[in-house]
Amino acid sequence: MNNPFVSIVIITRHRPHLIGNCVQHVLIQDYMSFEIIVVDASDDETTAHALPNDSRVRYVHLENAAHQMPRSRNEGIRHSHGDIIAFIDDDSLVQPGWLRCLVANYTSSHVGGVGGLVLAPGETARTSGTLPRITATGSVLGDFNIRTPAPVPVDHLRGCNMSFTRQALNMVGGFDIRLDQSNFRDETDVCVSIRRAGFQLIYDPSVAVVHLYSAKEGFQRDEWQDLHYYFSITKNITYFRLKHFFSLQTLLAVFIGAPILTALTNVRRHGTRGARLIWNDWRGRLAGWQTFFEYRRSKHNA
Repeated sequence: MNNPFVSIVIITRHRPHLIGNCVQHVLIQDYMSFEIIVVDASDDETTAHALPNDSRVRYVHLENAAHQMPRSRNEGIRHSHGDIIAFIDDDSLVQPGWLRCLVANYTSSHVGGVGGLVLAPGETARTSGTLPRITATGSVLGDFNIRTPAPVPVDHLRGCNMSFTRQALNMVGGFDIRLDQSNFRDETDVCVSIRRAGFQLIYDPSVAVVHLYSAKEGFQRDEWQDLHYYFSITKNITYFRLKHFFSLQTLLAVFIGAPILTALTNVRRHGTRGARLIWNDWRGRLAGWQTFFEYRRSKHNA
C-alpha cells in the first residue's frame, strides 16, 4: 500500500480519565494519514468532553452496548474510512513510531493484519519466549512482550494493539458479537477467520504500546460479578474452540481434559469457593456448546 489512510478505533466505556491520554498519544504520531474513531458504550456522553478538539477525532455514542466489545468494534468499522483499521484499548498508550511501523508492514496484499509489542508500565521486552500461536485444538499460546529481530508471521494478535485491512475484515464479516460479556477471545476469533481467508498476520515489536492494565488482576470483590465473568470466559473459550477447531480431540480437551484440570486447580487454590467456580466452569462450557450450535444453525440458514 502506498501511503494508506488508517482508521484507529478506540472502544471505551465509563473511562473518561483514560481516553484523553490515549488519544493524545495517537495524535502525536509521525505518520499523518489517519483518523481516530472513539466508540463510547457509556450510559452518558461524559467521555466526549474528555476528548481533544481535533478534526481527526470523531466520537460515536453507542447505546445499550455494555460488555459488548465486538459490537463496539464493528460500529467503529462501520464509521471508518481507512484502508487499514487499527484497534487499541482506551488504556493503551501507543509509542513513538507506532503508526509508521504498523503501516510499513503492509507490504503485500497477502498481509491481512499487523500487531506488535504490548508492555506493562516499566516492563522491558524479552528477547526470547513463545510467539503467539494456536494449537490444533484451539489452545491460545504465546507472549506479546518479545522483541524479535524482525517482523514475523504469527497466528493471532493482541486486542489492545492490532490492525487489519478493510478487505480482510469485510471478507470475514467483522467481529463475532456472540463473544460478549467478558468479550474473551473476540480478537483471537477474528484473527483465525482472517488467516483462514488466506491472509497473513504479522507481529512487529516496533509496533509497540504500553498497556496500563495489562497485568493480571485477581478476583473482584463482588462475588456474583466474579463468578459470572468466570462463566463468560469459559463460554467464550468453548465456543471459540468448537467454532474453529471442531474435532474429537477438541471435544475431549474441552469437555474432559480441561474440566478435570480446572476442577483440581480451583479446589486446591480456593477451597469451598472452588466448588462454585467449578459449577460456573461447567455452566460456561454448556453455554459455549449451545452458542456453537446457534452459530452453526445461522450458517446453515444463511
